Amino acid sequence: MKKIFFGMLCLASSATFAAGTAVCASPTASQASTVTVTADGTTFVKEAFKPKCSANVHLAYEQNGVNFAAAGASSKGKSVFGGHTGGGGVTSVGACASTSCGASDATGATEALLTAAAAS
Repeated sequence: MKKIFFGMLCLASSATFAAGTAVCASPTASQASTVTVTADGTTFVKEAFKPKCSANVHLAYEQNGVNFAAAGASSKGKSVFGGHTGGGGVTSVGACASTSCGASDATGATEALLTAAAAS
């Protein structure tokens, strides 16, 4: 779980664009998708980066020009955790759809988190 929190904190302090983009969606430790930025400046993240994923971690993010949200889950766990730039810390944002978590659980949580960031 510490690896999930670390990944979300890294993303929250840097990350990239919208619509629940999966960054880590693999059952094995691997390099993630590159988090990129848009040329028109409509993303929260201003510099592209490529995080390293831990084994069994599903991590996703969503952003707009003023807020960023990230959510993560373990394929061996039953809960999704997330946070956003609107303040507060990483918290449990719900249970996974089945007995183990998948990439869709993480990507599905980001929209609500981004909305919460805007309301903060």
